[in-house]
Amino acid sequence: MSPEKFARDILTVFQRNGIGPGAALPSEGVKLAFFDVAGRTQSEFEEGLRYAIQQGWLQSYPLWVPPVIRLTETGYAQSRV
Repeated sequence: MSPEKFARDILTVFQRNGIGPGAALPSEGVKLAFFDVAGRTQSEFEEGLRYAIQQGWLQSYPLWVPPVIRLTETGYAQSRV
């Protein structure tokens, strides 16, 4: 599996929750859903998140309370492909 596949699995979490562009989910919730939905590991989540951020699909705000991951317009479009 590739980082792109892991990133798309993360986008699936947003899509299944009906999250639109500009909206965010708690990072921990995204991670747990990724494990649940995709049956993936922590390292696969990290690889996928890095890839998605590099592609401009997601933005991570680890210092917010609670930490969140935000879906961008580009990420929303990719989740529909």
